[in-house]
Amino acid sequence: MAVQPTPLTRRQFIASTALATGAVAMGAAPAFAQKPKLVYWAYQFLRSSDESRVAFAKEWAKQNNVDIQITLVPWKEFMAKISAAIHAKATPDIVENGGVQLRSQGQLLEVTDVYEQLEKEHGGWLGAAALYMKEADGRVHHILYGLTGSMVIARNDLVAKAGATLPAETWEDLFEVAKKTHRPPRVYGLGQPVSNQTDSNIWEQIMRAYGSRIADEQGKNVVLGDYKSDVWAFMDFFEAVWESGVLPPGVTTWDNTMNNSTYQAGKSVIALNPITITLWLEKNDSDLLPKTGHYPFPKGPKDHVWDVGYASRSILKYTKQP
Repeated sequence: MAVQPTPLTRRQFIASTALATGAVAMGAAPAFAQKPKLVYWAYQFLRSSDESRVAFAKEWAKQNNVDIQITLVPWKEFMAKISAAIHAKATPDIVENGGVQLRSQGQLLEVTDVYEQLEKEHGGWLGAAALYMKEADGRVHHILYGLTGSMVIARNDLVAKAGATLPAETWEDLFEVAKKTHRPPRVYGLGQPVSNQTDSNIWEQIMRAYGSRIADEQGKNVVLGDYKSDVWAFMDFFEAVWESGVLPPGVTTWDNTMNNSTYQAGKSVIALNPITITLWLEKNDSDLLPKTGHYPFPKGPKDHVWDVGYASRSILKYTKQP
């Protein structure tokens, strides 16, 4: 009689992929008379990153005697496809995007046991990783495998040609650089979305650099109303950016790829983005790469806010082998 797959298979996978946040791969799974099957949806964004993550998953499956089915889903389509799969109750077992959103919708299995095991084995988590995973009630529903963050990515050649300098001390200083280098329609000063996509969260970071807060330090109460003067100060700054025209046409409908592609096409001087822009240039544009510089986020009038993002994997609740 065939031995049934262990219910820890999915947990072993998300635990073994937590390398970047302070964990190492768990031991190989026991041999099975019948291979357990794992359906895994990975996001598709940057070829080198996609290939690396797929290769890791395949190697893990080989070492652990698991039949893994990998689907690369374009970044901009990921949440829409997951939502459709949830509606049909035909989800993959594991996804590597949307952990926080899916957790809030009650679509993920709890993996607090995996979190606690990794924490015990490796003495804690890197940086703010634990804050992204552990909820107020102590439960965990997704496991991080990496941290990321945006930076100021800029055309050093065009900045120098305009007589400007980087890094910028303040956001107002960076805005001045954007205005000096702005040469529409050939090139725009700042290629940043103002849309309902996560890359637009940069504006919220800038607002906090002006002194405002959306929630209190405990994350329990909304306190934005206590910072009206700071919010208005930020809005004055944003209005000046908008009215200046340094943002390319159509930024209100951009998705999370457009700031990348606009810079890579030579149509923007400054982008506020993770290193994915440069990784693409390394593979595809040897001319633009040496002209590109990387700088820290500027300060605001009251604070220096520079958020860290994350990448995580989670188990959908409709998995047949939790």
